[in-house]
Amino acid sequence: MTRVKEVLPYSPGQSLAPPRFPKRQIRLPGSNRGPTCKQTEHILGIDFGTTSCRATFIDPSGTPSLVANPGDFYRKPYLKSKHGPYEFATVGAILPDGALIVGDDAYKQRDDGASYFVHLKPSVYIVAGVDVDALAKYEPLRALLTHIVDDDFRIRLRELLVHFFSRMRNYIDLHAKKKSISYHAIGLTIPNCWADGPLGALQAAYESIIGEVWPEIRRQNGIDVLFEVEALAHYMFRSNPEQLRQFDKITFCDCGGHTAVRTVD
Repeated sequence: MTRVKEVLPYSPGQSLAPPRFPKRQIRLPGSNRGPTCKQTEHILGIDFGTTSCRATFIDPSGTPSLVANPGDFYRKPYLKSKHGPYEFATVGAILPDGALIVGDDAYKQRDDGASYFVHLKPSVYIVAGVDVDALAKYEPLRALLTHIVDDDFRIRLRELLVHFFSRMRNYIDLHAKKKSISYHAIGLTIPNCWADGPLGALQAAYESIIGEVWPEIRRQNGIDVLFEVEALAHYMFRSNPEQLRQFDKITFCDCGGHTAVRTVD
């Protein structure tokens, strides 16, 4: 399991230089004429939220390139997302015939009585086999608690999560191809509580799912994780360094499905 990398404490006077990325020489299959083009190495960042998920590439200068939701991520292309054009709804449904649906189309299955509708991020708790007492404190999980000891259901939830990220990867790789982007590293943001204590198994479960969807990057140990609130702090210091240096202490708050507060001295 990859350990969460601490980026704090951060000195207000410290400079955060963008990382250097190598240029990769790309050779077409069967070509003996040498490199045909150059692709700049990027890092893929994934923010897996309770309501939606975003993916973005970061280039050597720190400039993001958001991966757009093309619309046909859903079974009915004419359905419009309830979220923005760069967000993938993190919901899914398991149909009576075993079929898996992800994205906005899964909302249609919520009230039909025959299918099982789930929010995908809370489903990681079930996949990880987290203790029931720990789950009872988290409102979105209460509807799933009746299945906590059902191994078959846990397997199906994991398949649903893999299906979601596999579908999402299709559009991530399409975006990379169009933009001549090469990437061999993935950064994941996770809630603080996913790494330690009784919920520590969540980080391993999430990394395992991402590793199944990107096996070549997993084999290169190219999957890394960062606390969500620390990712926010890192971004703010890079985006507004002069403005933030006037303060002795800064508190960053993450008010998502989980709440985390971190103070920077």
